[in-house]
Amino acid sequence: MKVSIKRRFSRLSIGQLRIVSLLEPSGVDTIRFVALINGAIQDSFNDPEVREITWQSAERVGKSTVGANILGYVIDREPCDLLWVMPSREAMADFLKDEIEPMVRANPSLEKKIGQGRQPRQLGRTNNTRRKSFLGGTATFVGGASASPSAFRTVRVVILDEIDKLRVLPGEGDADSLASKRVSTYGTDFKILRFSKPTLEGTSRINRHFLRGSRAYYHITCPSCGEFQELGWALLRFDDLCPRCTSCDGFFDQDSWQGSVGTG
Repeated sequence: MKVSIKRRFSRLSIGQLRIVSLLEPSGVDTIRFVALINGAIQDSFNDPEVREITWQSAERVGKSTVGANILGYVIDREPCDLLWVMPSREAMADFLKDEIEPMVRANPSLEKKIGQGRQPRQLGRTNNTRRKSFLGGTATFVGGASASPSAFRTVRVVILDEIDKLRVLPGEGDADSLASKRVSTYGTDFKILRFSKPTLEGTSRINRHFLRGSRAYYHITCPSCGEFQELGWALLRFDDLCPRCTSCDGFFDQDSWQGSVGTG
């Protein structure tokens, strides 16, 4: 997992931190494990010096969930206009149905605010699969295969979900660049979040953005000696799927590694 932060005044280093989940997640320890990782990324959204957040990682580690949590925060605590872009309209519609709608229904504060607010006359009060208005702002959800939705209005927050799958639009340009321009009128008071699994080296959008920022890596502590380190495939013993500690050379299973998160 790689997270890159682009700050307002400079690209400040925040150290090298990395956690790699090697097995299929399960159990309470995994919930704690993912919460600690994703919580740090969510906290950076509230850092006044952070303008852009880039998260490069494997699939199914909670990237879209972090986006949903930030959306909920925006609606409830810091209302503004937000644009969320996914690779396709179908993917966006499924995510809204499976993730966003249940989140709103489970939170009385969000459910009360969605569909409210005084919006421009042409938008009205909306609560559908493309736009949700709320007190102080509007969230617009689009598929990256179309340029017009991402180019039609200015927003303060942009979430680009799986940007390596976004298309270059004929006659319009790169969907990533088009969406990012929607924050231009906010000066330095904007947020751009980019999430994706990387594709080919040299052409990957998420990797290019990652290299522009602080290049932070998550580390995890050894269950035995407590040494902070990265976990990678070279350290994995494949017969029992136990990663090796680079300091004490001990091999520990997934539950042991996940249980050590946050103890260092």
